[in-house]
Amino acid sequence: MRFYIHKRHLSNACLFLCLMSFICFLGSCTTPKFLQKKEPSVQRHDPVKARDFALELTPTSAKVGWNETVDIETCISWETERSYPVRISVADCPSWLTVTLQPAILEPDQIGKLSISPMIGEAQLGPTEILLQASAYGMKQPREFRFTVDITRQSGSFAQVLLAPVNQQCRSFCAQIFTSGNQPVVNFYNLLPDLGQECDDKKILPMSQRVNGRPYPISDEGFGFGRTCRVALVASPSGEYNLVNIALPGASVPPGNVLLQLRNVRDFWLSPDNTIALVLSSNSLKPYDVLTGQLLGETCHIVGQLTHITLEDGINLTAQADYPCRWTIE
Repeated sequence: MRFYIHKRHLSNACLFLCLMSFICFLGSCTTPKFLQKKEPSVQRHDPVKARDFALELTPTSAKVGWNETVDIETCISWETERSYPVRISVADCPSWLTVTLQPAILEPDQIGKLSISPMIGEAQLGPTEILLQASAYGMKQPREFRFTVDITRQSGSFAQVLLAPVNQQCRSFCAQIFTSGNQPVVNFYNLLPDLGQECDDKKILPMSQRVNGRPYPISDEGFGFGRTCRVALVASPSGEYNLVNIALPGASVPPGNVLLQLRNVRDFWLSPDNTIALVLSSNSLKPYDVLTGQLLGETCHIVGQLTHITLEDGINLTAQADYPCRWTIE
């Protein structure tokens, strides 16, 4: 028996076999590199350890007066080649100390700022420690750093309190004089400028805004504010001088009451934060703690003309004259 294969059929079979072989070849080969899609590489880093970085504070300690602000530079130094942003926070500090960080997250090589402000009359004098915490990528527990700030009274020149029998406005406070039973008296008020209130003779301010409970009788000398407007000195007809608490935090008496009562006063000076009073009686000087009304040092006799009164480092009080008077204020 003979079989005859037509050339056309043979040609089709060969083409089919070639096509199948090519498909198998493609399936068994890898994709050429220039056709491969490159997947992004993911770098994995170990979490940061506490010893990998340190918080640097410049200066390493500071001194600041009541009602003042000291700024400390902050930056992160790394002990490894890796560096990440570090979050800084205040973990612990007294309520009478305002502490802020700008920014709260420090980038590598960035300089930040730690600002510290003690409240006048309330912040405890002397060294105080602030606890800071810093954490970075992957840390389970933050690293702790401590900073010590020495709190003092505000240093600078003393200012004499000037008296006058006229209405006076001192920042947001107003003192108005009127007559009660032929006797001039003065009242102190909180002033609300947002409501259009003014300190003048045209209108008595509301009783709800009055600081003192009873009016203070005044002599022809009148009265005067300290330059912080937190206290006022009132000369009474009986010859007494009353230092009145207007809005002094940490004082031993509430606002509107007498902090210090004196007689035979020739001149009266107050420290920059109005917490120390220096009183001249005859030719003798006496320093008083305005917050408590207590003496802060022994009496000093002045020889010659008194020219300048300063407090340095928050503790060294000097009254310049031919023979200066000096006190160390605790």
